[in-house]
Amino acid sequence: MTGGTGGGAYLPGTVINIVANAAPSGYVFDKWVEQSDHVANNNLSSTTINMPFFATKVIATYKAQGVDTW
Repeated sequence: MTGGTGGGAYLPGTVINIVANAAPSGYVFDKWVEQSDHVANNNLSSTTINMPFFATKVIATYKAQGVDTW
């Protein structure tokens, strides 16, 4: 877990609450980036991940306030 809370060691199938840290000044939460495609909603700063059967990394990303990404 990078940029939020919820990191740790979990058994496969465990549903974990993850929450992004507050965005730095001038920035807003953008999305979660992950290796496993198990986050319930990558676009919400507070969501869940269903722990897969392998180690995975989840990263909160931020963008400059007022900037749209496509």
